[in-house]
Amino acid sequence: VYRIRTRVLRLAQSEKPRVRVGPAPRIDVRTKSKLLFSKDSLWQQLRDFATLPKSSLGREFFEFYQRNELDLPSHTTPNPGYYVAHDMNHVIAGYEPTGPGEIALGAFKLMMNNNEANWMGSMVNFLIHEVGLFKHAKKLQFVPYGGGGEPYHGIDGARGALTMDGATELIAESFVRGASCTADFAEMDHMANAHRPLADIRREFHVIPLVRSMNPQESPSLWPSFD
Repeated sequence: VYRIRTRVLRLAQSEKPRVRVGPAPRIDVRTKSKLLFSKDSLWQQLRDFATLPKSSLGREFFEFYQRNELDLPSHTTPNPGYYVAHDMNHVIAGYEPTGPGEIALGAFKLMMNNNEANWMGSMVNFLIHEVGLFKHAKKLQFVPYGGGGEPYHGIDGARGALTMDGATELIAESFVRGASCTADFAEMDHMANAHRPLADIRREFHVIPLVRSMNPQESPSLWPSFD
């Protein structure tokens, strides 16, 4: 535990941190070429998601940001390409960006593909939202927090995310859902697939629906039938 904590803090304080907030997917080479080296182009593409057909991956990505009152990644965002990939995974898996939702997404991805990146991403989510070791920042991806618990959503370090109502059930379910997937959608080219219906992508990767959606306004049509 001491070694993990030391390594995470050292990377968090480095000029170009490699450990990222949330799960750490391996971004497709084509996505890197389109996004990471052209932030202005990225910003315009993300804004254009608002004009895509309803129920498409890109439109649902845009709506995810709108309902959670988040700013779209832009030229001022540290490593914006990462946040696009991370939040695309939120949209496809169906987890909202709450403390329990972040930990559940990390557990889901670990079961979907038990590789080093997903293991580290799952650990990072746990260290942020349960341990409270660090949190988001404006110039770096995250900074040391040390609050002893969940630093977001009004809890302010008083306790961890796993004590929130329904959190343990959500995370237990995420292990089952992740293991049901047939491939790792974190490694797909999300931007190239933004126009596709979200239900089709979920069907392709066999993403089964949550027992109880985290988005009360979510349309059932966004989930395919696996009967």
